[in-house]
Amino acid sequence: MISLTTGLDPMSENTTIACPKCQKRLIIPTESLGAKVQCPGCKTVLQTPAPKGNPTSGSKPKPPAPSGVKTNPASGSKASAPLAGKPPAPTPAPAQTQNSKGTEEADDEAGGYGVNREEDIPRCPSCANEVESHSTVICLSCGYNIRTRTVTRIRRLVHKGFADYLLWHALAILFTFLVIGIIVWDILVFTKMPDWLGGPESWGGSFVGGGFFRLWNTIISLFGIWYMGRFAFVRFFLEPHPPEEEIIG
Repeated sequence: MISLTTGLDPMSENTTIACPKCQKRLIIPTESLGAKVQCPGCKTVLQTPAPKGNPTSGSKPKPPAPSGVKTNPASGSKASAPLAGKPPAPTPAPAQTQNSKGTEEADDEAGGYGVNREEDIPRCPSCANEVESHSTVICLSCGYNIRTRTVTRIRRLVHKGFADYLLWHALAILFTFLVIGIIVWDILVFTKMPDWLGGPESWGGSFVGGGFFRLWNTIISLFGIWYMGRFAFVRFFLEPHPPEEEIIG
């Protein structure tokens, strides 16, 4: 503690002190007593005396400790003691806060949730599989009709090869040759057949050249040509593919 020489100015309420280093007299206002001041001459920091009536500068009387709280005279800290008949109140645990900003930055550095930007790929609204284009009508994966919003049943069919097509058209090919043969037969009956059988004088030539044989020969030929020709036409042009066979299981 620096020893100060104090004096009271009789003409005012100010206090005069002398700097212990440079002996410069300083006039201190009463409201500044108890505070530290700096000497304008040697820049020494001085502790001004406390005002009269306050034995300790800047000190305030301590409030009495509440009941149930003991004071440690050595450290001056208060130690709580439980009141008689009342259990001590539990100490709340500190709330754990999460730095959302830091978490977002960490997620961004780690790639987020792994969702990357994807192009506008056409997909089926039913099974979410890719389709050929945005104008696709039927999804080949699930059979969903994108235009009508209905599900089309998908069937697995047996593949048909050359042997299957040949067997399917075999009867039509046979009927075609029979129709050609009937037409050639009728031409010979009306032209060369009577002469080959000996002419009109012979029994065979007269029978083949007669009207009865030619009439029934024409009727039977026309019926055969119509039936077999119709069958061959339908098989060759209207139903050229063998019937579908679905794979079960």
